[in-house]
Amino acid sequence: MARSISGTRLANAVRESEPSAPLQRYWLKVVVWSATNVCDVGQVADPHVKLHVLHGGALHREVQRTPTVRNNREPEWDAPFLLHAPSLSDASLVLSVYDTDQLSADDLLAYIVLPMSALASDAQLAAAAGG
Repeated sequence: MARSISGTRLANAVRESEPSAPLQRYWLKVVVWSATNVCDVGQVADPHVKLHVLHGGALHREVQRTPTVRNNREPEWDAPFLLHAPSLSDASLVLSVYDTDQLSADDLLAYIVLPMSALASDAQLAAAAGG
């Protein structure tokens, strides 16, 4: 069963969003540095992280992912990403850690949902709301 990773050091650096004129879309710069304890002690996994934006209860079609780190329960990626966000106030960044499987579907190990409003500054939220 997947567990929430609020205490895990999965996305150590989330940088501020910047407006992208004139479409009223925003860019979210994310660096996935590392994860810890992605599986039980004595086990190893082939972890990778998928990143996508949740907006209005639906997943945005753009999905990005880190490379797979083989046989590791403490993977390090240091992988930068740039994601489109339709808004700052009602969207969330979703990071999901999977164990890569060659012969079957990848296994979900952990996930976290980060509201964009928690990542953006008050000035950015006011600007996004038109104020």
